[in-house]
Amino acid sequence: MNVMEWIQYTSAPLQAEAICYEYDFTYIARRFGKLDADIIALPSPYWRGNDPLHSRWVAFRAIEQGHLILSSTRFGNSAALTSYGEMIGQMSSFDNNNKIMIAYLPVKSITTYYSLIGDGFIFFCIGLVIFLFVYLFWQGFISKR
Repeated sequence: MNVMEWIQYTSAPLQAEAICYEYDFTYIARRFGKLDADIIALPSPYWRGNDPLHSRWVAFRAIEQGHLILSSTRFGNSAALTSYGEMIGQMSSFDNNNKIMIAYLPVKSITTYYSLIGDGFIFFCIGLVIFLFVYLFWQGFISKR
């Protein structure tokens, strides 16, 4: 499915959605970042065994791309996250409650360095480390002569 099909263009903040594990993949989150999506709706059928891990991944994606994320789960921890990864609201489906979570999120996402340059800095650092290893190896090889 093309990522453009997930985006809903309105005069309100730009809304997008990913389902379940789709948002675990960096390239999908990066596409939403390039499209300047403000709010990501993330319905998921998590279960108790992977619940805390996925909540943390979703918070990481919020920080990484600067999105607001509303994650609703069938069996697990539903959460409302700001662009800074702050959990504004959360509710576990395993708790004894009325299963209604209310959270007030800001309207606009933020632009992050990662959403602008992607993995460019990471590849630069890897290239720099390789260059330094080659340089130091070469210097050691020359000094032994």
